[in-house]
Amino acid sequence: MRYRDYALTPGCTRTWLLVSMILSGITEASGSSTPITHEFVPRKGASYLIDVSHGGADVEVTVSAPEFGSRSFNSPLSGDELEHVLIENASDGVHRVEVVTDKTAKTSYVPVISVTEINGSGAELRAWRLMSNASEGNASGDRDRQTLAIEQYLAAATLWQRTDNQRERAHTLYAAAMLNY
Repeated sequence: MRYRDYALTPGCTRTWLLVSMILSGITEASGSSTPITHEFVPRKGASYLIDVSHGGADVEVTVSAPEFGSRSFNSPLSGDELEHVLIENASDGVHRVEVVTDKTAKTSYVPVISVTEINGSGAELRAWRLMSNASEGNASGDRDRQTLAIEQYLAAATLWQRTDNQRERAHTLYAAAMLNY
């Protein structure tokens, strides 16, 4: 399934691009999956946080953009936690978000993709950057990058503590623990 939204409004704090996409390609018998993709054109130079809610299924999020090609993300979080991807200093052109579930999943899920333009350069932005980089390291499957991801998650936890965001702090500590396990 492919969805497009070119209606990003410059200066909006939060723009929801896609809500309640049902992934119809998962079947209980085969465990196969069909990717869901969403394309959007960001405001040049802006930063965006992409959040993917995945209903408890293990998903991999791949973002393709003119400024960096294609990058895949998969945090070690489980349950109904969000996958987060930070895009900084976006370029002109179509950006594509693809969500694929673990092929062994035996249940269907309802992913929700949201793209939020974020401002600032403080601790919160640095924490999102660390979490995004750590999620990319985990998706790589490379043990050295996963070890670095643990350090990035722990550094993000410290930043979340400074911003008093206990929920994200807990997420980053849990992610580090899961990678360490």
